Amino acid sequence: MSDESSLLVFDYEGFFVRVMADQELARMIASAFLQDTPGLIQKMVEALERDDYETILRQAHTIKGASANVGGQVLCYVAQELEHSARKARHDDCVTALCELQDAWTALDKEIRKNLDLS
Repeated sequence: MSDESSLLVFDYEGFFVRVMADQELARMIASAFLQDTPGLIQKMVEALERDDYETILRQAHTIKGASANVGGQVLCYVAQELEHSARKARHDDCVTALCELQDAWTALDKEIRKNLDLS
């Protein structure tokens, strides 16, 4: 993946291609993503408090894949960085990456809701 500055918060066009231009399917997938991701992030916050890097790694990996599927390029990139930090059990790097991930999540959530007209 390229550096973060060249990535889109939400690649709507790419996502729309992946769902074969099916607006209803796009909304269904995006809604599930919007519903599930906050719980995954919360699990990572709690895991970080316990220095449970394996849980952080798994949750970051899940978010990386899910965000790639919905076109969340920045979130995918940051999740990958968090995954690498967790793999190396670098607490301070995990703290920084998790903060960045939460910011990327907030931005993606907003863009998905706006572009797919989800409330």
